[in-house]
Amino acid sequence: MDGFLAAYPDELIPLQTTHSPKYLGLQRTGVWNESNYGEGVIIGVLDTGINPDHPSFGCDLPPPPSSWKGQCEFGPDRCNNKLIGLTGEIYLGTAPFDINGHGTHVTSIAAGCFVDGAASYGNAQGTAVGMAPRAYLSVYKVCGSGPKDCLSTDILAGLDAAINDGVHIASLSIAGPSRNFSIDPIAIGAFKAVEKGIFVGCAAGNNGPSPGTLSNQAPWLVVVGASTMDRSIRATVRLGNGLEFDGESLYQPFSFPPTQRGLVTGGSCLNFSINVEGKVVLCDITPHVWRVDQSLLVRNAGGAAMILANSAREGNTTITDAHVLPASHVSFYAGLVIKQYIASSSSATATIVFKGAVTGGPFTPAMAYFSSRGPSTASPGILKPDIVAPGVNILAAWPTPVGSPDDQLSFNIISGTSMATPHVSGVAALIKSAHPTWSPPAIIKSALMTSTYIWGTIKNRITNHVGMQATGFDMGAGEVDPYWALKASGLQNHLKRLHRIFVRPWIYRSGDRHNHGRRRGLLVSYFYQGGRAELSHLSDLPDR
Repeated sequence: MDGFLAAYPDELIPLQTTHSPKYLGLQRTGVWNESNYGEGVIIGVLDTGINPDHPSFGCDLPPPPSSWKGQCEFGPDRCNNKLIGLTGEIYLGTAPFDINGHGTHVTSIAAGCFVDGAASYGNAQGTAVGMAPRAYLSVYKVCGSGPKDCLSTDILAGLDAAINDGVHIASLSIAGPSRNFSIDPIAIGAFKAVEKGIFVGCAAGNNGPSPGTLSNQAPWLVVVGASTMDRSIRATVRLGNGLEFDGESLYQPFSFPPTQRGLVTGGSCLNFSINVEGKVVLCDITPHVWRVDQSLLVRNAGGAAMILANSAREGNTTITDAHVLPASHVSFYAGLVIKQYIASSSSATATIVFKGAVTGGPFTPAMAYFSSRGPSTASPGILKPDIVAPGVNILAAWPTPVGSPDDQLSFNIISGTSMATPHVSGVAALIKSAHPTWSPPAIIKSALMTSTYIWGTIKNRITNHVGMQATGFDMGAGEVDPYWALKASGLQNHLKRLHRIFVRPWIYRSGDRHNHGRRRGLLVSYFYQGGRAELSHLSDLPDR
């Protein structure tokens, strides 16, 4: 067939802030001023769509550049000078409205406007804002409503559209399985984008902490892992013997009395062989069981409160969840000590003290347990991930109200390498705005990776999820540092060398671009002809 290169099966690829801009020093260090808040840069977000009416996407900006060729599939009245492009799922034919929440969340992390009074369940109150609040946004819905509902054909079609529209940055909080680059849809589509001068940031995936669990391993991608930041929605466990352990919970019933109550262990808390009525119940994190469901089971059994303890796998990573009763999610070590206390006492007691959002103080970033680790299995000679950024308990926009009935706002707190990725994509937009001549995108990648920091405020190195020093296979070059990235020098461009080493020349032969259907170019035709769909997933962290 004239012009036909190859056919691959279609497949589904998974999806993998009131504080993070301050934590990364965007205002304090002058990064926002020096980069004019990202003005003039167009960020394309490929995800589950967006709620275009959210205030995070309603700030007034100058008209987009004349080079912009995108469209607004909601109709022109639903776009504005901030949200300049909206494209729905091309092959599934759905509109770009976000019914999942993931797309709205990550888009606002990258470039959301300043929104006062943001909070979730009354916590983390403050002004929500993205990394590059004056950057333009174009959203491409390439995923449906489920966490594993991203067709590779739609991803490729979205990348095709983003290239043709003229975006400068492409952000994909999506992660599929590791494979040879020549049959990896994101690697293929992203290489074409990088060739056209587009920076592409991708999620590392949420399959950690085991080695070799990375997604998106191609060297021309900027692959982002998830680290913690110096804010917790604190719920402190206070034992009857005087010991205290800080945990987290988004549900903060400040009226919960500090009175000591009986403390018992409930194992997985899927069922109970003991009376838990009125007691504090210690539950173990259990695979494939939703954390909030465990709190529901404790409440239904008559328990007064729950302590949720990590296993060794989760280590020190604690997640802020909206539990249905007073609860605290604590580390593996804390869980061990609490179990020892219960075993050693015939009258063990405990209570939970809720302290709301706590920020600052001595702090060392730690890798999230779920953040996928290197080495790269597709090409072991490449160090991956490239970089890490805040991805644990991130507050950002949500398409629908969240919270208790009397305190609902359209913001939510979730975790994942999905949340880390738009932090880096937004910082890349700031660099692009401050240094418009820094092209191709490998220069921006070099600036990001040669300027990271690996130390906390108390001069300790970034740790992994169990408190040991993180390695390059955990954190790549380190945690993103916007200030020094803008000041970077001695930058490198290795794109041509990567093309020669890793990419089959026949895939990218010039002159083979054909358009088979609405906005479907050469990239999509590789996969669409296969006729079989497989799933990949979003890269936010499931509630389990």
